[in-house]
Amino acid sequence: MAEIHIQKKKRPVWPWILIIAAVLIAAWLLVENTRVDEQIAGGLKDEQKEEEYNSIPKTHSSAMLNDYIRFINEEQPSGSNPNKDFINEGVKKLSMAISEIAEEKFPRNSEINSQADLIQKKSYNLRDDSKNSNEIRDIAVSTADIFGSMRKNSGKNIDSEVSAVRNSADKIVINKSVEKQQNEITDFLKQSGDVLQRLAADDKEV
Repeated sequence: MAEIHIQKKKRPVWPWILIIAAVLIAAWLLVENTRVDEQIAGGLKDEQKEEEYNSIPKTHSSAMLNDYIRFINEEQPSGSNPNKDFINEGVKKLSMAISEIAEEKFPRNSEINSQADLIQKKSYNLRDDSKNSNEIRDIAVSTADIFGSMRKNSGKNIDSEVSAVRNSADKIVINKSVEKQQNEITDFLKQSGDVLQRLAADDKEV
C-alpha cells in the first residue's frame, strides 16, 4: 500500500513583514514628531532668550575703561598727598581708557587716534608734585576736545555729557595746587567716565 505524504502548508511570511514595517513606520513617526516638537520648543526658548538679551541695555567690554570706572568710584587711597596721587593715577587711567575707545570705536579715524595718543603721552609726562595743575588742565581741555570729535563721529546724543566735561575742564585753574582743587578735578574725571561709558555702549542714539 502506497504511503501518502502529507505536506504541511507553510504560513506566508508577508503578513509579518507588513506588521514589522508598520511598527517601524509608527516608531519613526513618533521619533520624528518628538524631534520636531523639541525643535519648536527649543526655537521658542531661543527667541525668549534673544528677547531677554535685547531687553538688557548693551554695555561695553573694554578692559581699560572698566578699570578706570572702578578706580574713580573707589575711595581715594590713604597716605601722603592721597588726593594728588589719586588724581595723577586717575588721569593716567583716563588716558588709557580714551585710547582704548578710540581704537575700538574709531579704528579708521586717524585724527581721533592721534588725539588719544597725545593725551596718553601728556598723562605719562605728568610731574609727580602738587604744582602740575597746568598740565592737568591741558589734558582736561584735550579730553573735552577729543570727546567732541568722538561725539560728532559716533552720532550719539551725548552733547550734555560732553559739555559737562568741557565745563569741568574750564574750572581747573592753572598755577593753583592740585590739593586746593581736587573736587573740580575729581568731577572732571567722573564726568569723563560718563562720556566714555556712553561711547562704549553698543546702542546707537542719534
